Amino acid sequence: MTKDKFCITLSENNFTACYQAAKDAELIELRLDLVTFTDSELKKLFALKTKFIATCRQNGKNNTERIKKLKDAIDAGVDFIDIEIDSDFQEKMIMYARDKNCQIIISYHNFTRTPSLSELQKIIDVGRKFNPWKIKIVTMANTPQDLSTVLSLYRNNTNLIAFCMGEKGKISRLASLFLGADFTFVSPLKGKEVAEGQMDINTMVKLIEELKL
Repeated sequence: MTKDKFCITLSENNFTACYQAAKDAELIELRLDLVTFTDSELKKLFALKTKFIATCRQNGKNNTERIKKLKDAIDAGVDFIDIEIDSDFQEKMIMYARDKNCQIIISYHNFTRTPSLSELQKIIDVGRKFNPWKIKIVTMANTPQDLSTVLSLYRNNTNLIAFCMGEKGKISRLASLFLGADFTFVSPLKGKEVAEGQMDINTMVKLIEELKL
Protein backbone atom coordinates (compact mmCIF):
# COMPACT_ATOMS: atom_id res chain seq x y z
CA MET A 1 0.00 0.00 0.00
CA THR A 2 1.45 3.36 -1.04
CA LYS A 3 2.35 6.26 1.26
CA ASP A 4 -0.55 8.36 0.01
CA LYS A 5 -2.88 6.04 1.97
CA PHE A 6 -1.60 7.55 5.24
CA CYS A 7 -2.25 11.04 6.54
CA ILE A 8 0.30 11.72 9.27
CA THR A 9 -0.98 13.90 12.09
CA LEU A 10 1.64 16.39 13.32
CA SER A 11 1.02 18.07 16.66
CA GLU A 12 4.49 18.70 18.11
CA ASN A 13 5.06 22.41 18.72
CA ASN A 14 8.54 22.25 17.21
CA PHE A 15 8.85 23.62 13.70
CA THR A 16 12.10 21.84 12.83
CA ALA A 17 10.70 18.46 13.93
CA CYS A 18 7.48 19.02 11.96
CA TYR A 19 9.36 20.13 8.87
CA GLN A 20 11.62 17.07 8.94
CA ALA A 21 8.66 14.73 9.47
CA ALA A 22 6.72 16.33 6.62
CA LYS A 23 9.48 16.30 4.00
CA ASP A 24 9.10 12.64 3.06
CA ALA A 25 5.35 12.33 3.62
CA GLU A 26 2.57 12.41 1.03
CA LEU A 27 -0.16 13.89 3.23
CA ILE A 28 0.01 15.70 6.58
CA GLU A 29 -2.66 16.83 9.01
CA LEU A 30 -1.29 19.83 10.91
CA ARG A 31 -3.04 20.37 14.24
CA LEU A 32 -3.11 24.15 14.47
CA ASP A 33 -4.76 23.95 17.89
CA LEU A 34 -1.64 22.26 19.25
CA VAL A 35 1.15 24.17 17.46
CA THR A 36 2.14 27.80 17.21
CA PHE A 37 4.10 28.57 14.05
CA THR A 38 4.83 31.93 12.44
CA ASP A 39 3.45 32.89 9.04
CA SER A 40 6.88 32.38 7.48
CA GLU A 41 7.16 28.91 9.05
CA LEU A 42 3.72 27.95 7.72
CA LYS A 43 4.69 29.14 4.24
CA LYS A 44 7.90 27.10 4.41
CA LEU A 45 5.93 24.00 5.40
CA PHE A 46 3.29 24.44 2.73
CA ALA A 47 5.92 25.04 0.05
CA LEU A 48 6.94 21.37 0.35
CA LYS A 49 5.66 18.89 -2.24
CA THR A 50 3.73 17.32 0.64
CA LYS A 51 -0.02 17.99 0.75
CA PHE A 52 -1.30 19.56 3.98
CA ILE A 53 -4.63 19.53 5.81
CA ALA A 54 -4.95 22.33 8.38
CA THR A 55 -7.10 21.38 11.35
CA CYS A 56 -7.99 23.48 14.39
CA ARG A 57 -10.08 21.59 16.92
CA GLN A 58 -11.82 23.52 19.66
CA ASN A 59 -9.83 22.20 22.64
CA GLY A 60 -10.76 25.23 24.73
CA LYS A 61 -9.82 27.75 22.04
CA ASN A 62 -12.36 30.45 21.27
CA ASN A 63 -13.73 30.91 17.80
CA THR A 64 -11.78 34.12 17.17
CA GLU A 65 -8.50 32.28 17.72
CA ARG A 66 -9.58 29.27 15.66
CA ILE A 67 -10.70 31.45 12.75
CA LYS A 68 -7.41 33.34 12.79
CA LYS A 69 -5.35 30.15 12.79
CA LEU A 70 -7.32 28.68 9.89
CA LYS A 71 -7.16 31.91 7.89
CA ASP A 72 -3.41 32.19 8.51
CA ALA A 73 -2.98 28.66 7.15
CA ILE A 74 -5.11 29.44 4.10
CA ASP A 75 -3.15 32.64 3.45
CA ALA A 76 0.09 30.67 3.77
CA GLY A 77 -1.01 28.29 1.01
CA VAL A 78 -2.36 25.19 2.74
CA ASP A 79 -3.99 22.68 0.38
CA PHE A 80 -7.02 21.73 2.52
CA ILE A 81 -8.74 22.90 5.68
CA ASP A 82 -10.93 20.79 7.94
CA ILE A 83 -14.11 22.59 8.99
CA GLU A 84 -16.38 21.00 11.59
CA ILE A 85 -19.97 20.76 10.43
CA ASP A 86 -21.30 22.19 13.70
CA SER A 87 -18.99 25.24 13.78
CA ASP A 88 -20.84 28.55 13.66
CA PHE A 89 -18.24 30.11 11.33
CA GLN A 90 -18.53 27.32 8.79
CA GLU A 91 -20.01 29.12 5.79
CA LYS A 92 -17.76 32.20 6.07
CA MET A 93 -14.68 29.99 6.37
CA ILE A 94 -15.69 27.92 3.35
CA MET A 95 -16.09 31.09 1.28
CA TYR A 96 -12.72 32.39 2.48
CA ALA A 97 -11.01 29.10 1.63
CA ARG A 98 -12.52 28.89 -1.84
CA ASP A 99 -11.54 32.47 -2.63
CA LYS A 100 -7.94 31.37 -1.98
CA ASN A 101 -8.20 28.10 -3.95
CA CYS A 102 -8.07 26.01 -0.78
CA GLN A 103 -10.21 22.86 -0.76
CA ILE A 104 -12.36 21.87 2.21
CA ILE A 105 -13.07 18.83 4.33
CA ILE A 106 -16.35 18.86 6.24
CA SER A 107 -15.95 16.88 9.45
CA TYR A 108 -18.14 15.55 12.24
CA HIS A 109 -16.71 14.28 15.52
CA ASN A 110 -18.55 12.67 18.40
CA PHE A 111 -16.21 11.95 21.30
CA THR A 112 -18.71 10.07 23.48
CA ARG A 113 -20.86 7.82 21.28
CA THR A 114 -21.85 6.67 17.80
CA PRO A 115 -25.19 8.03 16.56
CA SER A 116 -27.52 5.83 14.52
CA LEU A 117 -26.86 5.12 10.87
CA SER A 118 -29.73 7.39 9.81
CA GLU A 119 -28.39 10.26 11.94
CA LEU A 120 -24.91 9.91 10.45
CA GLN A 121 -26.31 9.77 6.93
CA LYS A 122 -28.23 13.00 7.56
CA ILE A 123 -24.98 14.65 8.65
CA ILE A 124 -23.28 13.46 5.47
CA ASP A 125 -26.17 14.71 3.34
CA VAL A 126 -25.94 18.16 4.94
CA GLY A 127 -22.18 18.19 4.43
CA ARG A 128 -22.58 17.30 0.75
CA LYS A 129 -24.37 20.61 0.15
CA PHE A 130 -21.03 22.38 0.58
CA ASN A 131 -19.45 20.27 -2.18
CA PRO A 132 -16.41 19.35 -0.06
CA TRP A 133 -13.32 17.46 -1.18
CA LYS A 134 -14.00 14.88 1.56
CA ILE A 135 -16.47 14.32 4.34
CA LYS A 136 -14.98 12.98 7.56
CA ILE A 137 -17.09 11.10 10.13
CA VAL A 138 -15.44 10.11 13.42
CA THR A 139 -17.32 8.71 16.41
CA MET A 140 -16.50 6.92 19.65
CA ALA A 141 -16.90 3.16 19.52
CA ASN A 142 -18.45 1.77 22.69
CA THR A 143 -19.74 -1.51 21.20
CA PRO A 144 -18.99 -3.72 18.19
CA GLN A 145 -22.25 -2.48 16.67
CA ASP A 146 -20.79 1.03 16.58
CA LEU A 147 -18.05 -0.20 14.27
CA SER A 148 -20.61 -1.81 11.98
CA THR A 149 -22.67 1.38 11.91
CA VAL A 150 -19.80 3.65 10.89
CA LEU A 151 -18.18 1.28 8.42
CA SER A 152 -21.53 0.63 6.72
CA LEU A 153 -21.53 4.29 5.63
CA TYR A 154 -19.16 3.31 2.84
CA ARG A 155 -21.90 1.33 1.11
CA ASN A 156 -23.72 4.39 -0.19
CA ASN A 157 -21.19 7.21 0.09
CA THR A 158 -18.07 8.25 -1.81
CA ASN A 159 -15.29 10.72 -0.95
CA LEU A 160 -15.77 9.61 2.64
CA ILE A 161 -13.33 9.13 5.51
CA ALA A 162 -15.19 7.34 8.32
CA PHE A 163 -13.87 5.44 11.33
CA CYS A 164 -14.25 5.10 15.09
CA MET A 165 -12.13 6.34 17.97
CA GLY A 166 -11.24 4.41 21.10
CA GLU A 167 -9.59 1.05 21.63
CA LYS A 168 -12.69 -0.71 20.33
CA GLY A 169 -12.59 1.46 17.24
CA LYS A 170 -8.92 0.99 16.41
CA ILE A 171 -9.49 -1.68 13.78
CA SER A 172 -11.88 0.60 11.87
CA ARG A 173 -8.97 2.91 11.03
CA LEU A 174 -7.41 0.03 9.14
CA ALA A 175 -10.65 -1.42 7.74
CA SER A 176 -11.64 1.94 6.25
CA LEU A 177 -8.81 1.64 3.71
CA PHE A 178 -10.37 -1.51 2.29
CA LEU A 179 -13.91 -0.12 2.21
CA GLY A 180 -13.39 3.08 0.26
CA ALA A 181 -11.41 5.60 2.29
CA ASP A 182 -8.63 7.23 0.27
CA PHE A 183 -6.46 7.47 3.38
CA THR A 184 -6.42 6.98 7.14
CA PHE A 185 -4.92 9.09 9.93
CA VAL A 186 -1.77 7.89 11.71
CA SER A 187 0.81 9.33 14.07
CA PRO A 188 4.44 9.72 12.92
CA LEU A 189 5.82 7.67 15.82
CA LYS A 190 4.54 5.52 18.65
CA GLY A 191 3.74 7.80 21.57
CA LYS A 192 2.82 10.76 19.35
CA GLU A 193 -0.85 9.79 18.94
CA VAL A 194 -3.38 12.62 19.28
CA ALA A 195 -6.58 10.57 19.51
CA GLU A 196 -7.61 7.43 21.39
CA GLY A 197 -7.13 4.44 19.12
CA GLN A 198 -4.85 6.16 16.63
CA MET A 199 -1.92 4.02 15.46
CA ASP A 200 1.53 5.10 14.39
CA ILE A 201 2.40 4.69 10.73
CA ASN A 202 4.87 1.83 11.30
CA THR A 203 2.29 -0.22 13.20
CA MET A 204 -0.30 0.42 10.50
CA VAL A 205 2.07 -0.60 7.70
CA LYS A 206 3.01 -3.76 9.60
CA LEU A 207 -0.64 -4.74 10.06
CA ILE A 208 -1.34 -4.23 6.36
CA GLU A 209 1.67 -6.35 5.42
CA GLU A 210 0.50 -9.12 7.73
CA LEU A 211 -2.96 -9.08 6.14
CA LYS A 212 -1.39 -9.74 2.77
CA LEU A 213 0.22 -12.96 3.99
